[in-house]
Amino acid sequence: MTHQCCNGILMNGFWSCPECVHKCVDRCYPKGKGYKCCSGKVIPDAWPCCPHHCAGKCFNAETQKCCNDKIIDRNKICCKDYCGDNCYDPKKTSCCNGQVIDKDGKCCTSKCGQICYDKVTMKCCNNKVIPISATCCTAAQRACGKICYSPSTHQCCHNRLIPVRSPCCTSAQRACGKTCYSPRTHKCCFGKVVPSYYRTCGQICYDPKKSKCCDNKKVTPLSSPCGCVRCGGVCINTKFQKCCHQRILLKSVPCISGSGNPLRITTGLNARRVGCYRDTWNRAIPTLEGKSYILIGNYRRRPFAIEKCALAAAKLGWSVFAVQHQGWCASSPTAGRTYKKYGRYNTCRNGKGGPWGNDVYVLEGKGSKRTTKGDICVFPFIYKGKLYNGCTRVDHNRPWCAITPNYDIDRLWGNC
Repeated sequence: MTHQCCNGILMNGFWSCPECVHKCVDRCYPKGKGYKCCSGKVIPDAWPCCPHHCAGKCFNAETQKCCNDKIIDRNKICCKDYCGDNCYDPKKTSCCNGQVIDKDGKCCTSKCGQICYDKVTMKCCNNKVIPISATCCTAAQRACGKICYSPSTHQCCHNRLIPVRSPCCTSAQRACGKTCYSPRTHKCCFGKVVPSYYRTCGQICYDPKKSKCCDNKKVTPLSSPCGCVRCGGVCINTKFQKCCHQRILLKSVPCISGSGNPLRITTGLNARRVGCYRDTWNRAIPTLEGKSYILIGNYRRRPFAIEKCALAAAKLGWSVFAVQHQGWCASSPTAGRTYKKYGRYNTCRNGKGGPWGNDVYVLEGKGSKRTTKGDICVFPFIYKGKLYNGCTRVDHNRPWCAITPNYDIDRLWGNC
């Protein structure tokens, strides 16, 4: 016999019950063999001595209870299986990372924010689920292939990084300025896309089917000779045009030559007086008054009246103008034919005409400099009491010029 029952305690069989136990209320237990008496109960020596035990741990029976060797709240249901702090039935539900889920539900082993994802195929990047092969960039960046970039300076074009303002072209295309083109059919010519058969002439490209290049200048039409007649640096069609004092006129408009010394209007533009001619209410030459911002103020008190009338006509490309009654200005594209409609007259004085008397002038040249709006720069001009013989940057961040002889009076100017 190896064991015996002694007052409800299983003991080694060779001990005699009365000789080898201590008394614990009405029970006996072996002396010095790993047991002790606690509140009338025999417990293992390693357990703490308290009124209530649960798998060797003390618990408060007023607020807790022992359930399947686990201490739980007294108000909770004692069940066989727990999932975290929750009771669950493994036949109807499943336990996933301490959470009870449906039996058929998928157990989420990884979360990205509130999203469940599969670590094998996906990954978490800044609280967003992305493919595991994708590049993880910061919230302010974007991914282009395996490279992160800032969208404020670059853009992704077919998995290639390019500047944000550049056109996104395919591998079969090329960029020309902000435009993509196919090199099979087109080419880039000084920042413009043109057909591939276009040719270069100086700083431009041209259609050889319509034009040709002469001395680095495009000549149109194609039938025009390279050794063309030029007027003011421009080729003219001698069938319909002619050159008069470096100004292009229709063949039907007479070329008028003035007499005496020319009046200098500005660099490269002079006016030569033709003579004094009579006018009526049915004007020989239509007026420019109210049609040009250069002709400001009352014409009878207009300073530089001849020069301003010349500049107004020259801007329009007309070669003949007239000044009447000490400042009134007239010009037209046909003034060269109509100025002597009523014959000569004798009321003109000091070059500014007179009552019903037109002082007629013809322009020579085109002016050496124009503004970005097409007005002719006047050199010299007065600015703050000082003479300027060319464009200046004084008081401006770009070169500028006056478009009348005295800026201080008229305050008319333009960028060179």
